[in-house]
Amino acid sequence: MSLYELLDRWMRDELAKGAVLFSLIAIGAGVTSPGGGWIIGGVLLGVLGVVLGIMATRERWSSPVTWFVVLAVLVADIAFMTAAWTVAG
Repeated sequence: MSLYELLDRWMRDELAKGAVLFSLIAIGAGVTSPGGGWIIGGVLLGVLGVVLGIMATRERWSSPVTWFVVLAVLVADIAFMTAAWTVAG
């Protein structure tokens, strides 16, 4: 296994852990936002992100698939948190 492959695997695993953390924060952002739609959206998005983040590390998907899933979860979580906190603030 080359150094590139080791770094790639390590970065994917760390970003997947970050995606799980951001998904948990998105659940909190949804629960603390006003309105039922934000609560439901935050919980659904957060649970989906947690499941996908854990699956990305456990299932050992191919590198491009893992990168796509993890980055999509991060972007969706950040967009939701930004919108939820904008509405709440």
